[in-house]
Amino acid sequence: MAAAEGLFVVSMFASNIGRMGQVFEIAKKMGKRVALAGRTMDTNVRLALESGYLKGAQNILITQEQIMDYPRNEVVLLATGSQGEFGSALSRMSQGEFTPASLQNGDQVVLSSKFIPGNERAIGQTINALFKQGADVIYDAIQEVHVSGHATRPELKQMLEAVKPKFFVPVHGEYRHLVHHSRLAAESGVPKQNILVAINGDTLELTPDSIRVVDHAEETRVLVEGRAGGDVSRLMIKERRNLAEKGIVFSLLVRNQYSRRIVAGPEIFAKGLVHEEQEGFFIEEGKKTISMKFGEEIELEFHDNGYISLEDLFSSIQYQKQNHYTTKYKYDFQQMEKANIFSNPEYKKEVLDFLKSWSIESLQKFFPNKKISNYKEVEIELLKTYHQKMYWLTSLKTNKNEPLLNIPLKNHQSYIEWKAFMYDQSKYDVIFTNTIIVLDTINTPYPHSVVKHAKVGGSSFESPKRNPMLGNSLLINFLEEYGNIDGIKNPFQLNSEKKNKIIGGLFFAHEFGHAFFQIPDVYDHPESCLMNASMDSGNMEKSYELLLSDPHPCPKCKPWIQSKKNFIEAEILFSKSQFQDAGEKFLICASNLPTQIDSDRNRYLLQIYSQAKLAFSKVNNLNKIQVIESLESSLR
Repeated sequence: MAAAEGLFVVSMFASNIGRMGQVFEIAKKMGKRVALAGRTMDTNVRLALESGYLKGAQNILITQEQIMDYPRNEVVLLATGSQGEFGSALSRMSQGEFTPASLQNGDQVVLSSKFIPGNERAIGQTINALFKQGADVIYDAIQEVHVSGHATRPELKQMLEAVKPKFFVPVHGEYRHLVHHSRLAAESGVPKQNILVAINGDTLELTPDSIRVVDHAEETRVLVEGRAGGDVSRLMIKERRNLAEKGIVFSLLVRNQYSRRIVAGPEIFAKGLVHEEQEGFFIEEGKKTISMKFGEEIELEFHDNGYISLEDLFSSIQYQKQNHYTTKYKYDFQQMEKANIFSNPEYKKEVLDFLKSWSIESLQKFFPNKKISNYKEVEIELLKTYHQKMYWLTSLKTNKNEPLLNIPLKNHQSYIEWKAFMYDQSKYDVIFTNTIIVLDTINTPYPHSVVKHAKVGGSSFESPKRNPMLGNSLLINFLEEYGNIDGIKNPFQLNSEKKNKIIGGLFFAHEFGHAFFQIPDVYDHPESCLMNASMDSGNMEKSYELLLSDPHPCPKCKPWIQSKKNFIEAEILFSKSQFQDAGEKFLICASNLPTQIDSDRNRYLLQIYSQAKLAFSKVNNLNKIQVIESLESSLR
């Protein structure tokens, strides 16, 4: 204290009145004044003075406001916060927030206490901040400035022998300390039957002749939230920690209670999820292309809900238990073309029926060196190509010399797993991913995917639990993000802006056409048609430029577009309570629906009929409802 060139600060427990007395006594001998910092320090010093434990201290005690009236080296400041407690006097000093006297070079701070286990980090941060303020800090690790205020074993025994208690219940310390203290009481003459080691929650009954535990209340921590009081559950605390670590996203929207149509919003708010500069690249380009190529003034609003790892996305395997999930037609990477399924007549029929969705002429372009005259020849050539692509995929290595494909495929590399997962999920309408996904559903070998190395660049899925696109969702693969993989040429030797436009305007807009308008893959539409699945089998940049060169809706896509337009018009009529007209428009939508759509046509029709029936029920049109129920029965 004598060596201090400036303010001398002693931080200690405010309950240690003996240590306070020593500070006052030394300060008095050196002609220094003592000021107090901290509410509990003020309270305990006042009580000690009133009780006569700090005799003469009032003669050198000054207020915080008087500190600047004395030379800095003549003032001692007693402060709370020796354990680095947030908001304590010493903590505020370390941050330069102690108004009566800011710390500066030449000041000295003594932490007159040991580091309580668990407080080391907070104390260390406080000490670092004090040094940054210019003060010199002395603490127990570098100099003996603290002696424990707890009684030693001989002192405890001396107290027991002086008091001679009839009953003894130790109450301070961990359980092992209580046991040792109880043994010391027995050594000091307290009868063993009168000694009780209690734990938190025990209810004790004390009579003139006995002491015993009669009940126990379960120990719980009561966390007080703000000034309102009330308990805060452990689950709530866990959820708040998750929010702090992972960020938060929430949505606000207004929906019509009858049509369920969104009439305002959605507004999406996200904090701590994604860098602002990464938002919107793909979405904006996709919106422009959709408006241009489908020829409708459809207002679309998409929001970035942040990132999730594939492991977290597929963390639940519940989807594998539902009927939609099957491995019957999953490609077997062990047997390859030797698998029995390829000679199964039932399987061959399924493939042929699938291929008949397109004309022979439109499929011929995928095999320019082979003249195709019937669907059987298409099947043979397509499966031959399919096996070649699968062999090729299994030969690829990453830049770490690891196999590109895991065999058997991990769930996030399998199209069947993605299809089953998206059918069962309820959170996502659009997913962008940079994983490689293999088209391993062998009964539906899409020609454009097979020819393009049997990889999936994007896909529309059924997701019945999602409403925005009537039970559909979509996935887009960042093809340019495969990285340094031996055998796969980076398809985008372009700048980031052009890559983003192609992914949004080509892949995202195409898959949106599937999910929203229900347009299937087509191979016989104009080359500039967004839905022409053969257009992206060549150079991506050229395909994108071709798309932009013809800013008109495709004439062949109009039946699907018209049907969707009817549906939207019906929803608008419903929202205006024009229920009879809405019901009629829903039925027109159903009648205009093309025979071939991207998803299950019967399921989609049942959704439309359900909306029509709801509309007619609002005006009690029983005849129309009966007609619709008859139509529904024919589909089930």
